[in-house]
Amino acid sequence: MKNILFIILVCFIAISCSHDFMYADETANILGTDMGECVEKKQVSCEAIGEWFICETYEFKNKAKTTPAHNSLYRTDWSWVAQDWLKLPICSNSEINNIVFNYSGSDKAKAISREMEEINASGCGYYSFLAKPSIEDPRYLIMCIFDTNKSKLYVVDAHL
Repeated sequence: MKNILFIILVCFIAISCSHDFMYADETANILGTDMGECVEKKQVSCEAIGEWFICETYEFKNKAKTTPAHNSLYRTDWSWVAQDWLKLPICSNSEINNIVFNYSGSDKAKAISREMEEINASGCGYYSFLAKPSIEDPRYLIMCIFDTNKSKLYVVDAHL
């Protein structure tokens, strides 16, 4: 039993320390257009047993005001409830807002949540998401926010 717990702990630490970007190869699929060169990418993560909040940001060299076309991430997987790109702001009464804008697992997670909330309040961008099992009860969420002022894509991958 101790060996199994040790193996689980080692795997958890290895996954937690990984800084591989999950969506780096998917930005064109997420935005529905190729934005060209990514000049900066960052990752903020906060994990606990059975729960995680990961936000990856991708800032593009192309600063032209771009409207995302179609988010085709996981479109063939019917277990996801999907919302294609809509203009910000996001409805303030949704459970999805609580996950994205009120996550407080770490100081870095709080900071990126506030940053996304400011973009939402400004209305300068678009959002799209995928949720499981439903919008009303999103236990697993992939939220995408595109800031048109900075040509910056935020991808939140959260499991609660």
